Order: sequence, then C-alpha cells, then structure tokens
Amino acid sequence: MTFPTTPPTYSPPSAQPSPRSARPITRRRVLLAGLLGAVALPLLAACTDPPPPPEPDVLEPLLESAEADAALAEAVAAAFPDLAESAGLVAADRAAHAEALRREIDRAVTVEPPEPSASEAPPPVEPPSDAGAALTGLQEAMSLAAAQAAELAPELSGHRAGLAGSISASCTTLGEVL
Repeated sequence: MTFPTTPPTYSPPSAQPSPRSARPITRRRVLLAGLLGAVALPLLAACTDPPPPPEPDVLEPLLESAEADAALAEAVAAAFPDLAESAGLVAADRAAHAEALRREIDRAVTVEPPEPSASEAPPPVEPPSDAGAALTGLQEAMSLAAAQAAELAPELSGHRAGLAGSISASCTTLGEVL
C-alpha cells in the first residue's frame, strides 16, 4: 500500500464554484431584471411622502401692501376729485408694483400659479372722510411701503433685491410728490 506524498489541497468554500454562479448570464435574464426594475421603481416612488407645501415667499408682504395701497389710492381718487390725478398715479404705480411682485413670486414657485377668478376681487376700501385725511393716509401708506421694501431689500439677492429697492425708491418718491 502506498501513500500519497503530497498532502491534499484544501480550498475554502468561497473559492469553489457554486451552482448559481455557474449559470451563464443570458439575454433573457438581463431583460427580466430590467423589466422588474422598471416595474419596481415607480412603485417605490409612489410609497414616498409627498413634498411639504412651499413656504410663503418673502415678497408676499410687499405684494399685499402694494395691492392694499392701490385699492386705497383708487378709492381716494374716486371720492375726492381734487386728489384724483395724484391718487390715480399712486394707484397705477402701486398696481404695477403688485404685478411685478406677482410675476416674480410666480416665477420663483415651481407650481403652476392659479388662474385669477372674478370672484376673488378685493373688498372695497373706504376712503377717509375728508381730503386732508385721505392725503395724509396715502402719504403714510407710501412711507410704510417704502420702509418695508427698504428693510427687505438687503436680505434678498439679485433681481429680487433690485425689485425691492426700486419699489422702496418709487414709494418714497410717491410719498414726497403727494
């Protein structure tokens, strides 16, 4: 009886080919894996939480102020004929400010802006009882709007900062001209 002179070699289990790795990767397997991935990804995406609602834009207070000032100026122009020309200019400028702010807010939001409806008309504004109080009210409104925009402008950057700065300058000028 003879014994082998070389000891038997031992190979770890990971080095031995497994029955699974011995199967070749066929075109059918690749297509099946792609199909499963195409079906599973939308299902996984549907299980995620919806994104949180967007926070209010920092320009919203300026927009609300511009709309309120335009309505006040229109009411003053309608109630006091001797102030109609200057109040009409204030109303036109503040309406233009509101439009520019609305466009900028809508541009920055990724959601489609809602269509304005006729039922969303702002409530009518009551002008002050006399022309002197109306003029003072318009001047105070312009002063407050100018201060509000001037305070916000340094916190913004780029186009938005320029928009807030120009609104501040315009309101300051309107207040002085009145």
